[in-house]
Amino acid sequence: MKWSIPERIIERGRAYASEGRVVDIRKDEKRVKWHARVLGSQMYYVELDGTPKEEDYCSCPYFKDRGYCKHTVAVELILRDAGYSRVFSKFPVQVEMQDEYQDNIIHHGPTHEEMLLYEAIDLVMMVQAQTKNSNERLQLEFVIQGQDTAHGYYFVDVLSVGLRLGYENGRLYVVRDLQEFFQVFKEQGLYFTAQADYSLRKDNFAAEDFYCLVKLAEAYDHQQFLREDSPKKGPWGKNISLPKELMKELFFLERTVQNVSVVINGKKKKLKGFSANKKPYRFRVLGNHRKLQVLMEEQFEEYYPGYHWFFWQGYFFELPFEAINQFELVYETKKRMPRPALTFSDEAVTDFFNILYPVFKEVGEIELADELFENLVEEPLETLLHLTLNDGRIEGEVKFQYGDVVLPAVQLGDVPGQELMVRKIGEEEEVLQTMRDLSYGFSEGLFYKSLPVAENLYAFFVEELPLLRQLAEVTLDDSLQELYLDGLKARPKIRIDTANSWLDIHFDVSDIDEDEVDEMIRSIYAGKTYHQLKSGQIVSLETEAYREITKSLQTIPEELAFQNGTVRLANYQSILLKNQFASVKDAEFSEDFEKMVSELTKPEKLTDVLPKKVNAVLRPYQEVGFRWLKMMAGYGFGGILADEMGLGKTLQIITYLQEAKEEGRLSQSIVIAPASLVLNWKYEVEKFAPELTTAVISGSAEKRKTLIDEAQAIDVLITSYATFRQDSERYQDHTFDTLVLDEAQMVKNSATKTFQAIKKVSAKQRFALSGTPIENRLEEIWAIFHLIMPGFLPSFKKFQKFSAKEINQWIRPFVLRREKKEVLTELPDKIETLIRSELTKEQKKIYLAQLQDMQHSLSEMDGEAFRQNRMTILAGLTRLRQICCSPALFLPDYHGGSGKQEQLKELIQSALANNRRILLFSQFTSMLSIIEKMLAEMQVETFYLRGSTPIARRQQMVDEFNQGSKDVFLISLKAGGTGLNLTGADTVILYDLWWNPAVEDQAASRAHRLGQKKEVEVWRLIAEGTIEEKMVQLQENKKDLFENILGASASQLTEQDIRDILLQ
Repeated sequence: MKWSIPERIIERGRAYASEGRVVDIRKDEKRVKWHARVLGSQMYYVELDGTPKEEDYCSCPYFKDRGYCKHTVAVELILRDAGYSRVFSKFPVQVEMQDEYQDNIIHHGPTHEEMLLYEAIDLVMMVQAQTKNSNERLQLEFVIQGQDTAHGYYFVDVLSVGLRLGYENGRLYVVRDLQEFFQVFKEQGLYFTAQADYSLRKDNFAAEDFYCLVKLAEAYDHQQFLREDSPKKGPWGKNISLPKELMKELFFLERTVQNVSVVINGKKKKLKGFSANKKPYRFRVLGNHRKLQVLMEEQFEEYYPGYHWFFWQGYFFELPFEAINQFELVYETKKRMPRPALTFSDEAVTDFFNILYPVFKEVGEIELADELFENLVEEPLETLLHLTLNDGRIEGEVKFQYGDVVLPAVQLGDVPGQELMVRKIGEEEEVLQTMRDLSYGFSEGLFYKSLPVAENLYAFFVEELPLLRQLAEVTLDDSLQELYLDGLKARPKIRIDTANSWLDIHFDVSDIDEDEVDEMIRSIYAGKTYHQLKSGQIVSLETEAYREITKSLQTIPEELAFQNGTVRLANYQSILLKNQFASVKDAEFSEDFEKMVSELTKPEKLTDVLPKKVNAVLRPYQEVGFRWLKMMAGYGFGGILADEMGLGKTLQIITYLQEAKEEGRLSQSIVIAPASLVLNWKYEVEKFAPELTTAVISGSAEKRKTLIDEAQAIDVLITSYATFRQDSERYQDHTFDTLVLDEAQMVKNSATKTFQAIKKVSAKQRFALSGTPIENRLEEIWAIFHLIMPGFLPSFKKFQKFSAKEINQWIRPFVLRREKKEVLTELPDKIETLIRSELTKEQKKIYLAQLQDMQHSLSEMDGEAFRQNRMTILAGLTRLRQICCSPALFLPDYHGGSGKQEQLKELIQSALANNRRILLFSQFTSMLSIIEKMLAEMQVETFYLRGSTPIARRQQMVDEFNQGSKDVFLISLKAGGTGLNLTGADTVILYDLWWNPAVEDQAASRAHRLGQKKEVEVWRLIAEGTIEEKMVQLQENKKDLFENILGASASQLTEQDIRDILLQ
């Protein structure tokens, strides 16, 4: 025997040999071979090589793929047992085979009756070999993938299906040998792998999986058949093999069946149709309980094994999949029999009714002799199992009841009498084997085992008993039943209440002593499946009510402590608790708790009065925002005001601060903003709430120190993120009333020094303002909340494990976001915003030098001298405006930076993050070139229109932009200020101002015109404390005049205008 044959194959061969499946063996000395027949799922033919080469053969498909099989092993083992060596002592010259070797038989198998009994009991008792796996459900994965299949001179990509198999909720493994798998599946036997052994019984699969496997097994057989090489002529030249379902669809529909014939034994017969309820055999059982004879009659003219179909009297019919093995057993047995009759005597009569009768009933009609019919007991099996607790052990009595006959739990064949009873021996053995698998011993008619403890006792009630109840009617005595306390009876009651700034969750569990409630709640929180009381009773925690409580408690993002049946939490968990416990039965909420939840979820219903001294008319949504901020502060919550850009978040915060001052609740607050917005905050506060005193913390380190030290009486400190980081130590002794983080996405990285500095700020109230609190990842919202509501969210490591949906549930009440499309139902023509920046240190030096030179010259000029030097003066004004944009416009070696350019960079980043599309105007084409280079470094693609752009290319760029290509359009004010339709943009940035506001309006009208579907925002950038501020004042003073002048230019400035700009 080859050393390479796996041990499992040898074991199967040994089983086949011991079961008598080797029908016969013949010695062929002339060919130096052993010829044998082995009965498997069908009859297989084996040849063993009588030379040392051992070049064997078997007709089974497994041998074809592997070169060995259990059938060849079984034959060799029979030879050994009979005292033969498989290798012949001499090797004669090969000659033509002669018939005399046919009589050289050295082994006879069992009789037909014995073989049939062996095979039948193997089918019925198959469960005995499978029950060690029968308690485990199997799980399948059907893997569909593309395969390249050679087809002529090209490849066709087709779909194939593979299988992965494992135990339910366990790891799945690839089925690498489908041929062996489907062979075992048809036998419903054990499938052996390197990882585990799997019982491929129907009951171990989900119904839909089993159905798919049946279909796949049929398809696989058909595929294997078509893979065989076949001649190009003859029948295959004009016939095609079809799958059985397609055959049914095509030929058994009523409209087509009249035109179909079937060739049986060379003769054509008319096909009448397909019958669903026929069986292929008729059995006549004659005799009595001492001796009987079974006559077997086939009721089919042809059998098609590949389809498991039969043809009989003009009709095709088929057996259920589960009956195919039984049919093949009878079919193969009858083929070997000289006459279609079986005889059974004495004890074999009992075996017939217990074993063969159910098999025959599956595949045929049975007619019983009168005496047999009258005396045969054929009743359904009812299994009874009674479990008792006796002296520290569980005892079980099993009985099998067939009608009025009750049998004790003994091995098959141990009960005398009742010869004419049809017993379900497979079902009986499954019960007995299950008891053995569950570690029960057996003695004096009783099963027994020690009483389990802890988790094993719980498993007894929730796993073992349900398993046994699938097989039997199970009853328990009171002493055993009392050890299990059903979770439905011990139902928890929950009350959620507010206590100052805390939330209390109170638990009360019926039938459980108060001193045991804390430990039980800890078990619920830990997600345990049971809790054992001091009395030893097991409480199941797997009811729906307990599972809901476990899920709700585990959703709370902090460790819970239990004391006296109560859990205390921070009140910002209120919405989370409301959402999580809303579905929990027997949970109730206090009136104060319900009020807080209502205000958090419906801020639009708040009615707080607006402060009296705010110089603005708030829109309705801004009033809601103010009241939301006040309500959040009242409960001690932080929050993110996340309104879309342009909806006035700054005004809402200022209104909140003003109201706090009027009510006497405001001490000192601090606003931290991007450097480009610091001055905006100062002017916005002074404009809308002049009673609020402000101080901008900027300048040199010494100056900032002085400002901070002398700022005790200031209502609102305003500083930039970078400056605050530098000064953070100076704020350590300050406790602020309110901390406001503007454009809070600037601190989305918790690893930065700025984040760590802000984290240390002492403030009673913390608010963040951001139109884009999440730009790329959910982690960014964690960083912001970590600053405004420390402890609200779990650690970053735990936070990463939660889904976006869960995070949304946490933060939703603490984020107020409105979009323009929701709150601005009547949009104004334009939303205009002045955005101020501060000159850099080097930039300011250059600006002041230029300004002082012009002021000195102008102060010495009278009217006439002014008129004579008008162009020089206007050129000087232009130079000042260029310095505000960037000194690099006329100083090639300048590297001192530009405050406005840096501000522009931040604005564009923010706008693009909000999916805005931009038109950017400047009078200076060289400035646009600088901006173009800056945006390229930011990987922002742009269009650039200047005076030299050809007309055709100009229109092409306009069309492409309006169709969605690129998001920034750089335009020279003079080249593109008129005549263009750019409604694809919704944001206009005027990088440098023009003397005449009408020119600026023309530029803005490129986007804000007929066809525009979005509101248009116009951002006008000005440098703080420069000529540009004077230009704004001049525009306001002469707005009516400028609006009536088309094509206005700087030459229209009067002498007084210029003197006002430079000298005042």
